[in-house]
Amino acid sequence: MIKYIILFIILLLCVLSDLRTSKIRNTYTVSAIIAGFAVNTYFSGIYGFKESIKGSILPVLILGIFFCARLIGAGDIKLYSSIGAVFGIDFVIMAAAYSFLICGLYSLVRLCIKKKVLSTFVPFIKEIKLCLMSRSLSGFENKTTRTFVRMSPAIAAGCIFHILLTL
Repeated sequence: MIKYIILFIILLLCVLSDLRTSKIRNTYTVSAIIAGFAVNTYFSGIYGFKESIKGSILPVLILGIFFCARLIGAGDIKLYSSIGAVFGIDFVIMAAAYSFLICGLYSLVRLCIKKKVLSTFVPFIKEIKLCLMSRSLSGFENKTTRTFVRMSPAIAAGCIFHILLTL
C-alpha cells in the first residue's frame, strides 16, 4: 500500500508542477526515487534494491534518444525513473506504453479539433524521413511545426490505467 501512496503523491505533485510551470521539480522526483529504493530494499532486500535500480535506469536509457530529439522533456524521463524506482521495471514499461498511447490519442484529438492534422503530420513525416536518410537527429530541430503536449498527465493516466488493469 505504501508504494501506491508514494506513486499517487509523486504523480499529483509532478502533474501540478508541470501544468503550472512547465517543469517537473527535481525535489519531487529525487524524493520518490529515494523512497522507492528505501521501500523496496526494506520489503524485498537486495532483490528490491536491484528492481529499483533497473526501474530507475531503464527510462533514462530508452527515452534518452527521444530527449535528444526534443520529443520528450527531461522532467518526464525523471518522472518515469521515479515510478520505476518505486514499482520496478515491469511496471514502468507497461505504464510508459499506456501513457504514450494516451498522449498520442490526446494529441490526435487535439489536432483534429484545431484542424491541424495535415499541417502538422506532413512536416513531421518529412522530419522522420530526413532523420532516417541522414542518420542524424538534426531533422527534429525545426520547432515551427511542432505542437507541444504536457506529458505528465498522460504519465499519470498511464500509471492509473495499468494499476486498474492489474487489480
